[in-house]
Amino acid sequence: MEKAKTDIRKVIVYYVVILICALVIAFVAQYIFTGTNLFVGLGILPWKECSGSLSISNSGCMFKAKISVTGCAGKTYEVKEDSCFGSLKCDGSADYDSIQATCAWRDSSGNHKYVLCVGNELKDSVSKTC
Repeated sequence: MEKAKTDIRKVIVYYVVILICALVIAFVAQYIFTGTNLFVGLGILPWKECSGSLSISNSGCMFKAKISVTGCAGKTYEVKEDSCFGSLKCDGSADYDSIQATCAWRDSSGNHKYVLCVGNELKDSVSKTC
């Protein structure tokens, strides 16, 4: 009976060692072939961080936003005033892993803070005056 327990323990240890070696080889291969950071993930692991950036230009009180979203496939993005709960200026869907979009709107004169929210999470903000 003692021999069977030892054999099972050896099998479990070998299995864990083989699994760890396979993951290390996969991470190194990813780095060699794609040049990405080893901690970005293999695509099968959900380690990609959703990020976004917002830039806004204006001519008078006509505003134009350039939106860039990465790693947020399947989520919606929104440009709102003041916070993710503010008035909606434009929105869209991140149908791909990386997207770029533009939108425009007219606003009242004064100081404005616009935010980019992806899945109701704040990703970037910009303040403008017209």
